[in-house]
Amino acid sequence: MSQNAISTYFFTRLLEFISPLCDIDDDERFNSFKKAVSYYTYYTFTIDALVDGEIRFDSNTQASEHKLVKANSSNTKSLCILARLFDDNSPFWTIMETYMNSYYAGLVLEKQNNNNEYSHSLESFKVYALAKHAPAFVPSGGLLLLFKAQIDQKRLERLLTPLFYGMQMLDDLEDFYQDIQSGQLTYCISRVKSYIKLEGVENPNNLERFEERVFYLSGIARECNDFAEKQFEKAMEEALELQLNDLVSWIESMFKMLEHNRNIIDEVSN
Repeated sequence: MSQNAISTYFFTRLLEFISPLCDIDDDERFNSFKKAVSYYTYYTFTIDALVDGEIRFDSNTQASEHKLVKANSSNTKSLCILARLFDDNSPFWTIMETYMNSYYAGLVLEKQNNNNEYSHSLESFKVYALAKHAPAFVPSGGLLLLFKAQIDQKRLERLLTPLFYGMQMLDDLEDFYQDIQSGQLTYCISRVKSYIKLEGVENPNNLERFEERVFYLSGIARECNDFAEKQFEKAMEEALELQLNDLVSWIESMFKMLEHNRNIIDEVSN
């Protein structure tokens, strides 16, 4: 799961956003579930950071106190709580296995495709965008099973899928330079590389941040920003229909961010 500020903030508020869809009639049960989700979140973010090479193994840190060890402990605590909340035959375990398999398969695919020969399409972007955010379907799906809910898993996917497309595109757009530096192949970067090759764009003066300049001046950045905006518009329709007021407010903040991006893109392009 992406650890950028947008995704992290969204995930930490996920249950708050969708809880109005459920009849929370047992606070103790709900609080136990939230605690399990908190442990689960810490574990998932840590594994994601490990795969991305973002975890340091400082010799000054005692091995037993390392973040990776704590993440394992966190995962165990999460599973223990979840095992008390859901019986062996609960659909929750199928939901968890399905979405977490999607998440880990996505991590593998991301590494396999992270080379100069691969070129992302919009469809492959959607695949990795959903895979990166697949863990979010586990607690949200669990909540729908734990309490009487107004919607089912299919409707939940209809609500969250465009959100994850928009969030991932916004992340790829805003982290363009950092991803170039780290060698991460995103849809935005892939589009720029293809454009440079197709148009024969050269950099004879060795300009700094050359790919980023092409990203903005070619119109690709605007296309990506527009795509994200359309996805948030779809999510907004769903959130309004379901009367998820807190989620609506959060999506509105995303529109402000997209507008800010659009102004910068227009300024740079002109």
